[in-house]
Amino acid sequence: MARTHKIILNRLRKFRKQMGFTQMEVAIMLGHKCTSQLSRWEEGLAMPSIINLFKLSVIYGRLPTDLYLDLYLNLKQVLAAKRN
Repeated sequence: MARTHKIILNRLRKFRKQMGFTQMEVAIMLGHKCTSQLSRWEEGLAMPSIINLFKLSVIYGRLPTDLYLDLYLNLKQVLAAKRN
């Protein structure tokens, strides 16, 4: 059976470009030697660790919920439904 990967919607690329950073500049700020991990996050193929999420939040001057707004809103809706 083929495995399908769900894309994790995010606004990482949008905010990086708004700040005028290249992927390499952000990767270096995160302490990475190459851009492959950042690229996977921006493409929605993987999610950053909580530490890297907070680092990205600081770098881009945005709240973590802004970086993953669709995920946040979806989780909020699902959890609100379970509460009721």
